[in-house]
Amino acid sequence: MDKLMQRIASDNEKNHYWLPSDVVLVAVSAGVDSMALLDVIRRLAEEGGPQVEVVHVHHHLRESADGDLKLLETYCQLHQLPCHVRHWHQSEHPNSNWEEAARHVRYQFFEEQMEERQASCLLTAHHADDQMETILMKLTRGSTLSGYSGMKAVRPFGNGRLIRPLLSYEKNELYRYCHDNGVPYQEDETNQSMAYTRNRYRHQLLPLIKQENQQASQHFQAFSQQLQDIEELLSPLLTTHFARLFQTNEDGWQLDRLLFIDETPALQRLVLTYFFETIGPKESIFISKKHLLTVLAFIQSDLAQGELNLGGLQLKKRYNVIYFHRGSAENEKEHKKMPIYKELKLNQWLELEINGKIGLFLFSNGDLERAELNQVSFVFKQADVQWPLMVRPWQPGDTIQLNPKQPFTKKIARLFVDRKVPKEERQRAQVVCDANGTVLWLMGYATSVLLTEASQQQMNQENNEYLMLVFENN
Repeated sequence: MDKLMQRIASDNEKNHYWLPSDVVLVAVSAGVDSMALLDVIRRLAEEGGPQVEVVHVHHHLRESADGDLKLLETYCQLHQLPCHVRHWHQSEHPNSNWEEAARHVRYQFFEEQMEERQASCLLTAHHADDQMETILMKLTRGSTLSGYSGMKAVRPFGNGRLIRPLLSYEKNELYRYCHDNGVPYQEDETNQSMAYTRNRYRHQLLPLIKQENQQASQHFQAFSQQLQDIEELLSPLLTTHFARLFQTNEDGWQLDRLLFIDETPALQRLVLTYFFETIGPKESIFISKKHLLTVLAFIQSDLAQGELNLGGLQLKKRYNVIYFHRGSAENEKEHKKMPIYKELKLNQWLELEINGKIGLFLFSNGDLERAELNQVSFVFKQADVQWPLMVRPWQPGDTIQLNPKQPFTKKIARLFVDRKVPKEERQRAQVVCDANGTVLWLMGYATSVLLTEASQQQMNQENNEYLMLVFENN
């Protein structure tokens, strides 16, 4: 048995990558890495290994890609291996960021095939040089603990696992295997182009590092494993703290700011990183390390209320609660629209656009006796107001007289600040005012001295001098 085969077979026995009865998918591009992996797994299968099937994506990005597919199909026909191909036609290509789009197409196809073929795992041909490149790029660009640790040898994927059996093997070993065993492969000419970041690391940095130490790739892999071990130990701790600090709500997540800032700076960074790495992808939220620090500064700031927009992620600080949700500036503007500006007419209900209805009625004790539990009622003298009465959103500059013993009024904006009313609630707040703009009622928050809470103790007979304002919650 070939040396590479022996090592991979030994790795499988040790790590239980697959069982002889399993269906295993091998992702193959027709390059030297994936063809070496496919040939090894095929030969192991012939000696009592798993059932092997091949998955390939034709990206239609270069003319030579047709040759990749032809080589792979010829190999699979020769060895009687099922080969499943996805064509990503040029009509499907985006105008920008096509590398990320191509990756998404590949792994979506692989996941679909895993489910359809009932495969236990997907094997990819990432190797030790790929690991070095990944870690170096993460260190250069900035990342998180998980990012700095590079690629994992095994991770959950689809209905099974994604496994990288070659992660501890250098690329020159794969070239040697293919040459020694007559395994065909194609060279992707774009791998030589310095226009791509990874290629610059591959052709300029890796040779220098290996020249300094021929075992550098092993040290990178050990570094990766040490970071992954730390991650594994931290995970239960972070899960516990995350559950204590964060809660779900109908729009996303919310963070208890006081509990959060009471933690050590290290735990603050780790819990926030955990949120974006664990919860973020499920909510299609992805942010950079720079954004992470911006979010942390936003949470720690003394600003009572504020907003932070990071593309698809919106943060809102409402005193000591931080809200996280997906959204856009357009959605926020739409949310702020409050078209209600209507006249209150006697003995009629006025439907509000939010949370209920309001009515103006002649006062009678019979109405009080029939009042529903979800109704709030106030009475006032008709002579104290100028007609008509209106319902409208509150406006900057609105004031309300709260103390009957003092002629002074209080700005509604100041009242909101004193009561720590969140900005969204302020935007929805409505007032009942008369023709002079005098505010009788800031609904849900305060009544002016002109209104008196309706009760039979206050008035024992019907009196046409008085009217009754009734709010009914839906």
